[in-house]
Amino acid sequence: MVRWWLLLRPGKIPAWSGPAKHNLLDILAIPVCAVLCGADSWVAVERSGLAKFDWLSRFLSLPNAIPSHDTFGRFFAALLPEQFRSCFASWVTEVADGLGLKHGDSNCGRAGC
Repeated sequence: MVRWWLLLRPGKIPAWSGPAKHNLLDILAIPVCAVLCGADSWVAVERSGLAKFDWLSRFLSLPNAIPSHDTFGRFFAALLPEQFRSCFASWVTEVADGLGLKHGDSNCGRAGC
């Protein structure tokens, strides 16, 4: 289990008031999908999420729709980059292993890697 709070920069925890509006999984998954589709900014991530809302809502809860580009920016600015990279790489490896893929596997292209 990833302890996401360990990825936050000390003193950089986003100052959101009240209950969380968006689920952590939503804030992490939407940018991954958007970047795979060519998004290169937080505005592009938000637009991609809005355009693909119906598809995203099939596997994300999205209790308050798509987070704003400002929400994505604040969240990712508060992360420690190297720790996030390490956790993300571990997650990708775990997913690939679960799908029976290996790094450099010639079947990877057909699987959509």
